[in-house]
Amino acid sequence: PLGGAPSVTSLTLRFSWPPKHPVRMHPLTAYIAGSDDAYLVLCFRSHGDPRFYLVYDMANSVAIVPPRWPYGSHCGLADDLAILGIHKETHPCPCFYVLAELLFQVKSRSCLPTDDEGTTLFMWWSPGSSPFATGQWIERDVVLPIPADDDQGSFHADMVIPVSGRCICWVDLLKGLLVGDRFDRLAAGDSDTTVDAPDFYFIPLPDGCAIQPDCRKGGRRQPEEYRSMCSITSELLRFVSLDGY
Repeated sequence: PLGGAPSVTSLTLRFSWPPKHPVRMHPLTAYIAGSDDAYLVLCFRSHGDPRFYLVYDMANSVAIVPPRWPYGSHCGLADDLAILGIHKETHPCPCFYVLAELLFQVKSRSCLPTDDEGTTLFMWWSPGSSPFATGQWIERDVVLPIPADDDQGSFHADMVIPVSGRCICWVDLLKGLLVGDRFDRLAAGDSDTTVDAPDFYFIPLPDGCAIQPDCRKGGRRQPEEYRSMCSITSELLRFVSLDGY
């Protein structure tokens, strides 16, 4: 159960495989893939199998999300999966959620997109959340507004930030952020039947804050060690950077 502040809430999961299941003798690894408001999504993987997700609602409900397919033909734009709590007009708290993952379509082993390859948005909508809640991953090809002097392969999301039940921000702490806007419109079922994906736009970092990684000095390294970003309101993000790095 969810404890009141300042107590700590714990979640214990126990797994039991059938006696002859191939992964019975292999450990099941898990990590936190994303969170928003009352939702927490955990990623599980065992013995090289495609990862699946478990969505935990703080109201003590659990849902299992199966692996997405195709699995091996894409490379992640971010290390984390985005989860966004969806609000309905009659409820102050999020009642539904959408899982979202942006991936490059790749054909080479370098895991970098080429000119003839694009980007795919995968979405999983919880039951009853939108017309797209079909019990399977929804796949949409999207065009990301990467600046003209950049390329998609150089953008990497160090953080994924859900914002106010409407937007998801994929943040490159060296360049800026990609905003997937108006997920709430998809949940409401927009009257325009051609709308089947969020709007995307790019916001650069403040003047003087963008950094071009130097491969001779270790490339990107880990900018999340000295930079961060968070949502303050539905229209305000806070960016923090330590000088001297």
